[in-house]
Amino acid sequence: MSETTESSRKKYLTNNMLKKSALTVLIIIIFYIVITPFRMVGHGLEAAEVPPVSISAGVDISFAVTDDGDLWAWGFNSPGQLGTEWRRTQLHPIKIKSDVAAVFSSNARFMWSSSNGQSMIITSNGDLWLLGLDVRRSTNIRTLLVNTPTKIMENVIDVSLGEGHAMAITSDNTLWGWGYNRYGQVGNDGPRWVQRPRRIMEDVIAVSAGDNHTMAITSDGTLWGWGWNMFGQLGLGTTEDKHRPVKIMENVVATSTGIGNTMAITVDGDLWTWGRNGREGWLGDGTFEDRHSPAKIKSNVVAVVADPSAMAITADGTLWAWGENSLGSLGDGTTEHRPIPVKIMTDVVSISRGSTHTMALRTDGSLWGWGTNRFGQLGDGTTENRHYPIKIMEGVYVP
Repeated sequence: MSETTESSRKKYLTNNMLKKSALTVLIIIIFYIVITPFRMVGHGLEAAEVPPVSISAGVDISFAVTDDGDLWAWGFNSPGQLGTEWRRTQLHPIKIKSDVAAVFSSNARFMWSSSNGQSMIITSNGDLWLLGLDVRRSTNIRTLLVNTPTKIMENVIDVSLGEGHAMAITSDNTLWGWGYNRYGQVGNDGPRWVQRPRRIMEDVIAVSAGDNHTMAITSDGTLWGWGWNMFGQLGLGTTEDKHRPVKIMENVVATSTGIGNTMAITVDGDLWTWGRNGREGWLGDGTFEDRHSPAKIKSNVVAVVADPSAMAITADGTLWAWGENSLGSLGDGTTEHRPIPVKIMTDVVSISRGSTHTMALRTDGSLWGWGTNRFGQLGDGTTENRHYPIKIMEGVYVP
């Protein structure tokens, strides 16, 4: 074989190897750019124990998890919000799913639907399942509805649902967000509609999604906020929207976001509120003026739910309520608005506010409800509104 022929053969082989190497690199790049983003978020993370959340009130619906991990639901089911294929309003609790560790609902009606809200559940292995409304999708309401539980993430330990956006914390304490993002409420300064979970920040231990703003607590007790700020609900002293997380205050152990307002509990048990106060005294400070920065309203508080009809539990298990009460949402037996906290009941361990009704869990595992009941969302077998707490069921898991 001549030197020229041998040289040509080596050159051919070299070029062929380079082409194959380039093709391999190209395939790897395509995999990571195209395929990886569509892998289920949370896949491959180390599983962590899911903190139990056993009651949740949403838009005309209610959920409860019993001691054996069964999920029960009742109320308005026209769009399949209760997680069943058949669409019929339920006046009594019906069993939906087993092996459930936590349940979540949004109490805000979605803008493109007069009757829909988000609901999600976390099973004991950390899988996140969607019920009813899927805000990852387009604004076409027909594509937004999911009639049966649909798995969307893995290794999730906490979730909070806003009007049109959702936030989730995975077992590595990463915060993810998706959904409607007009005001920056998802927190990634991205497009108006975020269709897949996006990584927002690290080291997060708690999150609360309001109607169009979000609050998160990092492990050092710092409270961060972003999104809509028309009423000063971010607590920055301004009304400027923020599309990325900004620091709000320190030494915070719990937070809750409502319709244009925010509440937070500090390490000493003090409750602070700010944002929209409405004409009914939503902030509980005795006034009807909006606040653009935090104001202390109560001490010795261990849990709070921000809402036009707000609720708080003190360390002795007493439930307090204030704000809007035209539909008996506060549970004090009247329809009078309350600009300062009033005592409702005792021995309460957790509370959840729906759009116009309330659910409370007592230490003995009994579930109580009050407020609007047009669609049977109280679960007492009637459609009669209740202005005071009534017992709904027993055997609900006590965290």
